[in-house]
Amino acid sequence: MNARQKEIVGIVGGKGKMGRFFAHMFQKQGFEVFISDKRSKISNTELAKKSDIVLISVPIDVTTSVIREVGPHIKKEGLIMDVTSLKAPIVQEMMRSTNCSVLGCHPMFAPSNSMEAQVCIFCEGRGKKWQKRIVDIFEKENALVRFLDAEKHDELMTVIQGLMHFLDVTAARTLQSTGIPIEKYFEFRSPSYRLKLDLMGRTLYQDARLYGHIQMQNPKTSKILEKFLENARELTNVIEEKNFRKFSEFWESCREYLGDFASVCQNESDEVINFLSAAKTHAKTSWGRQQQKKKGGLGLLGPENTFSHLAAKRFLPEEEDIVFYRTLPEIFDAFSQKECRHILVPMENRIEGSIGQTLDGLFNSHQMIQALFRMPIHFVLAGLPGSRIELIQQISSHSQPLAQCSKFLSKSVPNADLVPVTSTAYAIQELLRSGKKHHAVICSEEAVENAGLQILSRDISNLTENETRFAFLSSQKMNFTPKKSFPISSIVFYFDQDAPGTLASVLEEFSKANINLTKIESRPAGHMFGEYVFFLDFEGSIYNARTQDVLQKVSEKGAHVKMLGSYPVISEV
Repeated sequence: MNARQKEIVGIVGGKGKMGRFFAHMFQKQGFEVFISDKRSKISNTELAKKSDIVLISVPIDVTTSVIREVGPHIKKEGLIMDVTSLKAPIVQEMMRSTNCSVLGCHPMFAPSNSMEAQVCIFCEGRGKKWQKRIVDIFEKENALVRFLDAEKHDELMTVIQGLMHFLDVTAARTLQSTGIPIEKYFEFRSPSYRLKLDLMGRTLYQDARLYGHIQMQNPKTSKILEKFLENARELTNVIEEKNFRKFSEFWESCREYLGDFASVCQNESDEVINFLSAAKTHAKTSWGRQQQKKKGGLGLLGPENTFSHLAAKRFLPEEEDIVFYRTLPEIFDAFSQKECRHILVPMENRIEGSIGQTLDGLFNSHQMIQALFRMPIHFVLAGLPGSRIELIQQISSHSQPLAQCSKFLSKSVPNADLVPVTSTAYAIQELLRSGKKHHAVICSEEAVENAGLQILSRDISNLTENETRFAFLSSQKMNFTPKKSFPISSIVFYFDQDAPGTLASVLEEFSKANINLTKIESRPAGHMFGEYVFFLDFEGSIYNARTQDVLQKVSEKGAHVKMLGSYPVISEV
């Protein structure tokens, strides 16, 4: 292979959550990524022939048949790797079906998490060179790499996955059988009980097909579940007999098995419980929102005192019925489920540009943008009272503020660790909980005042006139007075088949019609590497005759067009 040529990763099942996760990871590390899946343009075998690494990311029940399909077509100097939770039969099938290098991988985390500090288990097949290469790739993502024999892996997974998932499902079914609404359990939960319920809910939030096959495909699972039922019946008999001596013996035997880990578990869970207790507003966005299914009001990126919250108070000062969410995808999901009437989401920043998750949400939303609110953004560096900037060792904030203040950070606090978190308000919560004066946050001045912090430095953005634009969507028609004589319109379009000049021909139609384009941006379509959707902003309404004529011509060129709205741009007074 030419040293300058990118190595190719082919992901079978690349449209699934885990497939998309690994596609992003490999692209970030400089690989060219292709995927095959249902209705993709490239077949599994074509993918295998052209790839240096073939990653199998399909449900467990079809993994073996997919390996048999692609294995003979993988180049001998290449690698096949799977990411299933069952290893022994899968690694054996990869060894039988191909002559290339083989490596089994089990990522012990959900694709909604980052790989940092997460355990990834590898089971050796053949090919030390590729094995070392893959480990290096994962360790660059700060994963915790572990190696296990495939048989030993499957034995451990009967407990780590089989038993623990079984406990979650049976616990939920038991709660259901009481007839007591789940809201009551959450209303009176203690922090430790809340932690148990959170983990139970985390499991049941996942796909039944995935977890069902985890339970059923591992032949060793039934034996551990039989042992569990045997021990459960023994303890039940002790409790029914009210035999406290036997109960104590049972208890002490279990604690002796845990040994020193019992105290470790106590300390670790104390940290989590203290964190949960401190994050009261943050809790509104998780179990509280999911269970209460609060409807009506304005959905925002939370918790309180984020820039989104500040924008809402300025844009819709009369709106008091606010629901906070942890992430932008959660906001769009809640909006589509009619949990809230309106949403206000950050769309674009003058320094960092468009926010990808917002563009994705707009593309999938059934509602149009009704207004765009421009708000100046002024960041401050803040710490606990008595903090001094020269002693700061750690700075937390959302990833956007950290990026937008990069020049100040590199100049004024070059040795501080930068820790991205879900929001600026969440960073403040962590600071207050830690009580550490060498820890600082980037946030708004208003948030500093509300939290009783001390400002260490003002106006720290890379650009003095920094601003963020927030898109407002609503399920009901709202009337806004535009500051300009013309609206801004947004569309998104994509092509079924890419061809030279297709994008240029679309832009040419706007030029011929003398329509001023204000922005064009592409986003990965999520299918194959190199396929994109294009977001286009222009001056004027999408409903006037001239624009409608252009959009008709664009459609005739094979482009699929979706209207995102025509809306006024409203600046903060």
